[in-house]
Amino acid sequence: MLNANLLDLISTIYDKFCNGFPATKRKTIKDIFYTRAETYKIAENKSTKVWHFSIPNFDNGKVVKLENTSEIKSNKKVVNSFSVLISKLNPKFKRIWAPNLDSYKKYKSVASPEFIQVTGSNAEQQAVAFAVLNSEDYSRFLISNATGSTNSRQRVKPQIANSYKIPFNTSEMKNLGVCLKPLLQQIQQNESENAHLQKLKETLLTKLF
Repeated sequence: MLNANLLDLISTIYDKFCNGFPATKRKTIKDIFYTRAETYKIAENKSTKVWHFSIPNFDNGKVVKLENTSEIKSNKKVVNSFSVLISKLNPKFKRIWAPNLDSYKKYKSVASPEFIQVTGSNAEQQAVAFAVLNSEDYSRFLISNATGSTNSRQRVKPQIANSYKIPFNTSEMKNLGVCLKPLLQQIQQNESENAHLQKLKETLLTKLF
């Protein structure tokens, strides 16, 4: 419930930021943020532990799991610092992660290639990117541009997803980031605590049964 309220507040602030911008003062996501990610080759990193941001892990309580690459069958993408991950698979089901990598130390963080990665240069830009990708307008944009042979396997091409245009003004966007940063950081902290409690629960249940 707390995170839901924080998400509503982020959406309200971002909507207010967007209102009143003339259509000419807009740039695409790829013009503002970094949209590439290094490939993590499983064959070159055998029997290595990684923090795995996967679609199943998201759907199973949005809990990042520490997994061994021997159990991972396909190449992944290295998660950049200050990145936001949003699924290109079946966009009508919103899957969005904005990890604070300080919570995932010691091991490398990798993500399923089903996630599109949008990266800021600092925590403020990460918060802005999160607000953009979490917005209802962006969700509608992804859904309207999804293609696929069946409704259950719809995908959005990354180049299309990153062509979405948003209001842009350097100083105002910086102010927006300063405003949104503590809200996103609270969400990140709550998610990290939930993941810790989930792991503790699983450990205790294993010992009891």
